Amino acid sequence: MPVHPADDRQVRGFPGGGRLDPRQGRLHRRRGRRAQAPLVAVADIAAAAAGLLLDRSWSGAGSVPVLGPRDLSPNDLARIMTEQLGRPVRYERRPLGELRAALVGHGLDEAFVQGIVDMKHAKNEGLDAGVTRTPDTTGATTFEHWCTQVLKPAVLF
Repeated sequence: MPVHPADDRQVRGFPGGGRLDPRQGRLHRRRGRRAQAPLVAVADIAAAAAGLLLDRSWSGAGSVPVLGPRDLSPNDLARIMTEQLGRPVRYERRPLGELRAALVGHGLDEAFVQGIVDMKHAKNEGLDAGVTRTPDTTGATTFEHWCTQVLKPAVLF
C-alpha cells in the first residue's frame, strides 16, 4: 500500500502498518515498542514479483519471502523518522482491544475481527521472525531511504 495523507491529516500506508500524525509527532502501531519486524518497502515487493514474472522457470506456486534490510522496532522507526523529517516523532502503542472495538464499530463481522486481532497478536509474539534473511530474501530499500523518498514528500502536504 502506498503512503498517503488521509482526510484527518494522518499519514497511512507504512511498511508493516500503522499511521503517523505529523502534527503531533506520533507514530501509532500495535506492536510492542521493542518488538522488531522485518519491514519491507512496497517497491522491493514489486521488484521481487516482477522478477518472478520474468523468470520462465517460475511455476507460479510457492512462498517467496521478501524482508527489509534489517529488523526494526517501533522505537527505531520513530528515531529514524525524527532524523529524516527533522521534527520529533514518538511511538505510541495502540492496544488490540481498541482495534477490535474500531473494527466492530465499523460493522465488520465478529469472527473476521477476531481473526485480525489474533493475527496481530501472533505478529507481536514473533510470527514474522520465521524467515532467515539472505541476499535472496532481502530487499534493497532501507527505512531511511524510504523515509526520504516516500514519507517526507507525503508529510509535507
